[in-house]
Amino acid sequence: MTLAGRWLLRESRDPCARGIPDPTGALLVAAIPALLSFSVIEGPAWGWDNRWVVAGFGLAALLLPVLGWRSATARNPALDLELFRIRQYG
Repeated sequence: MTLAGRWLLRESRDPCARGIPDPTGALLVAAIPALLSFSVIEGPAWGWDNRWVVAGFGLAALLLPVLGWRSATARNPALDLELFRIRQYG
């Protein structure tokens, strides 16, 4: 951290932190938007019926409930489902 950062920023830690997030959940959190982005970006150029574009959408759709299940059952989920109970968030 730079000298200005040390002076301007305070250290903050989550007192409820319980370790590293679930690696499988983190992979799913990254993979699902990546698959959707790939399909949306390549769809116009390759055609919306291209097998890779359709596979990207399909795989993202299949992985979304897996992420929900993993987030509900993991000890330290990568995506805390309690966030969706906050009205301003969801």
